[in-house]
Amino acid sequence: MSLEVLVKTADDAYALAAIGRWLPGLMEMQNSHGLESALADLAENLVVGSEGRVVTLSFSVAESKLGELVKSLMAGREREPD
Repeated sequence: MSLEVLVKTADDAYALAAIGRWLPGLMEMQNSHGLESALADLAENLVVGSEGRVVTLSFSVAESKLGELVKSLMAGREREPD
């Protein structure tokens, strides 16, 4: 997955890239057992950078890990009472 964001200034791009580098850790700190944390754990090869006004973020997700997460979520829903 790759994402590019165009912001107003190069300083904004630099700041957003800095936040992007910390995002997985921040998501885990917020709720270490939540869905957001589980999704952050799936991301591999995270690369965040800025050049001028453009911020780029890219990462990969192993299909097998994504499948395991989906199975886990589905199993959890089946155990929940109505």
